[in-house]
Amino acid sequence: MRQLDALTLRQLARELSTALTGARVSKIQHLARHELTITFWGGGLFQFPGRHRLYLNLGAEFPCAFLASAQECRWLVPEPLEKPTGLCMLLRKHLGAARCLGVEAPAGERCLDLTFDACDDFGERVAYRLSIELMGKRSNLLLVELLQNATRTQRILGAARYVGADRDQLREIAPGLPYAPPPRAASSEGFSAPWLLKASTAQLAEVWALSEGDSAQARARLIQERFWGLGGPMLAEIVAQSPDVDAFARCLRRLAEGEGFAPACLATVSPAASEAPSGLLPESLSEPVFRLLPAAPESAQTDEFSAGARWIPCESVHALTAAVALTFWRGRRLAQARRQTLERLARQQRRLQTRLQELDAEPADDLALLRAQGDRLLTALSMGELPERPTQDSVALPDLATGEMLEIPIDPALSWRENAERRYRRLKKARARRQLALEQAQTLQTQALYLAELTHLASQADSLADLSALADDLRRVGALGAESSEAASARRRKQALAAGVQELLSDEGVTLLLGRSAAGNAAIVGKRAHPDDYWLHARQTPGSHVLVKSARQPLSEDTLAQAAQLAAHFSAARGDGRIDVIVAPMRHVRKIPDSYPGHVTYRHERTLSIRPDSALVARLIARLTSPSYNQTSAPDD
Repeated sequence: MRQLDALTLRQLARELSTALTGARVSKIQHLARHELTITFWGGGLFQFPGRHRLYLNLGAEFPCAFLASAQECRWLVPEPLEKPTGLCMLLRKHLGAARCLGVEAPAGERCLDLTFDACDDFGERVAYRLSIELMGKRSNLLLVELLQNATRTQRILGAARYVGADRDQLREIAPGLPYAPPPRAASSEGFSAPWLLKASTAQLAEVWALSEGDSAQARARLIQERFWGLGGPMLAEIVAQSPDVDAFARCLRRLAEGEGFAPACLATVSPAASEAPSGLLPESLSEPVFRLLPAAPESAQTDEFSAGARWIPCESVHALTAAVALTFWRGRRLAQARRQTLERLARQQRRLQTRLQELDAEPADDLALLRAQGDRLLTALSMGELPERPTQDSVALPDLATGEMLEIPIDPALSWRENAERRYRRLKKARARRQLALEQAQTLQTQALYLAELTHLASQADSLADLSALADDLRRVGALGAESSEAASARRRKQALAAGVQELLSDEGVTLLLGRSAAGNAAIVGKRAHPDDYWLHARQTPGSHVLVKSARQPLSEDTLAQAAQLAAHFSAARGDGRIDVIVAPMRHVRKIPDSYPGHVTYRHERTLSIRPDSALVARLIARLTSPSYNQTSAPDD
């Protein structure tokens, strides 16, 4: 994943400084392990009047910092940490109500420095600097106290990641130590590399001559080996824009002064992806693609990416950073959460199959044999074929029906009648065990169907809210632990209610309800249904339930066909060429008692055989009307 380079962060610092200078810190929250938000009040106007929420991500793949809304923070981290961490408490102690004096980017470093003016415990004015180092796997967050003594020492108060001398001999990070900037890079020859923006024209011309005839990427790599302060992708963009070394130097100077940026991200405008923020990711790409300079003339007419994707200009570097970060991190977390959910379900399915195999392998008594042994003993006793008391541990008697000898185990300590009664008691217990085994097998088979349904819903979940809505279902099947607290339980129930059912509109304006979780499927055939509505589901395959709200009016075949397209698209048979979809009046659809949510029986159904139409489904999803996670809202702090 392309990282933000020093020039980009320098421009980002200018834009953030416009918004945050003069603002006071009102809230600090640790969302996840490497994610924090700092809410400011006052200062410049940038996104929402008066309130600015600075989102910090120190993840190794794409560390970033940008101003985000409350809804965007929920997009990124649906379930933040319940208790503040030590770093969060430290920041609250020193930066609570502090005033931001500005945002700067150190020369050539991938860092953002926020300077604050605050008061200590004794009411004395003190200056702090929050150093946000966005350097891949070495990303860090340091709180530094700027001491105004004779030596002007900068003392580290805390950090997101502490680094000992055993891990990094050049730079140790721990509370109480003096702050040291990140170590400079060295050139390929081993000497200290000069900063690119301070390089002379002669130095640049020498490197330019050495790479004469090479591609832009090769020339950029050579420049990166000789100088520090700029990343390879950004250098490749600048080299592609520069026909000669003088143009290259002029472009560097303009970018250093904040001019010449033309940020854009590769996006696909698809109605089906209406949930995502700006900077949508084409399906054929695994990572967001962006650029910071205008496209080179020779590549302006070429598109090496998927059809339907185009470059969407962004109004600023900050807007580009927000779009790329939201697209990347939400996609990465969605993939990770989906993988974890599918692994839990697969593990539960393996346990279920093991239990079914154990039931099949359990030895079962022969009920007919037990009954025949008991009856034959009583018959022999009544006919006088047996001695007064048993003397051996078995007796052989001819079967009156077949004539074959029947070997019957006997307890000599018991009478003949008591031995017969023992056979009948064993027969009764064997019948009960068999009935219990049949009930357990039926229950396990029902659970297997439920797990297949949940697996399908999890595999087709296109948002973290959809996966969060499955939390209660996962707990029901034992694939997820118990609730951690009442607050978490209430939050998950609220998310399940918002994401379980989606309301859409057909081309004729008819309301279509689409279940996106097991709870949503149960609601569609329960509280949300009316006897005059129509229920649809893909035949003999896991999938979402679809309900067509008739409003007691006749429905056209076009509306039912569009609802059938939704049922087919959100089923496990999505990739088939033709899919059969069941259509049944809701008055003939019944929930199965004591079964999993959404498990129903139906009568008087008919079948629609359709070919999947992704464009039609995208148009229907674009008409999403239910208030759920896909609609933005203003900050609510």
